[in-house]
Amino acid sequence: MTGLELVFITDPALSDKELESLQKNIKMSLSKSEGKLVHEYVWGRRRLAYEIEGNDFGVYHTWYFTGSGKTVDELQRQFGYSDNVLRHQIVKVEDLDTEAAFMQSLIPPKEERVEKESSEESSQPKQESEKDVLANSENEKSDEDLLHALKIDPSDAYILNYLAYSWLERDYKINEAMDMLKTAYDLKSNDPYIIDSIGWAYFLIEDYLEAEKYLKRAVELMPDDPIVNDHYGDILWKLNRKIQARYFWNNVLTFDDTEDDMREKINIKVIEGLKNS
Repeated sequence: MTGLELVFITDPALSDKELESLQKNIKMSLSKSEGKLVHEYVWGRRRLAYEIEGNDFGVYHTWYFTGSGKTVDELQRQFGYSDNVLRHQIVKVEDLDTEAAFMQSLIPPKEERVEKESSEESSQPKQESEKDVLANSENEKSDEDLLHALKIDPSDAYILNYLAYSWLERDYKINEAMDMLKTAYDLKSNDPYIIDSIGWAYFLIEDYLEAEKYLKRAVELMPDDPIVNDHYGDILWKLNRKIQARYFWNNVLTFDDTEDDMREKINIKVIEGLKNS
């Protein structure tokens, strides 16, 4: 049997009884087609990327199960008859338990699963993002300065990451940046910023499966970082996991320290997706 992930969005107006009935029917479709449900999670009520059947919000669910082509066909038939499922997607996964554990780690506490339709601006000062650091550094340190620093200490993982990431942002010397990031990762394999950088480098060279491995870990380590969530959303989109991609992009819009220019770009992504994809 193949390991599969099902993500579906239900109408937020469903009563508890109606939702229970819907889930019961889906589970019956699973069992009658020799599928087996292994894990099920509720992400909660979230804003949709665009209006679907008059709904601006939906309730996200993620199930992990084993099954065959027959199971997938039966589920597709079931969803085709249901007016209460706004969107759904089924994809193959390599390791059910690993994927499920990752998803569980991202689910907010129960009291935080309902996203408010309006929220007040946070009074807390915005933290400086990694992109801001890099942008400000252009006037403070040139590539020559950083390369000179590496000559003095070629094993400084943070300088390697700092320089390599700035090159990635400029689409400059991608292969050399990748080599530097691999060295930095060997030196500091648990640093979330280095993990994010090397994952993004794999994305840029279009190795999306390898990129997903690193960015998934970066999200686990920094679940509230706008850049990491944005990067992970991009990779999921390329892997045709588009419902999940929009979920992580929407996460970026909920963070207080997301800059205005990033919000503009994310708003376009959640509606149009990645261009040329």
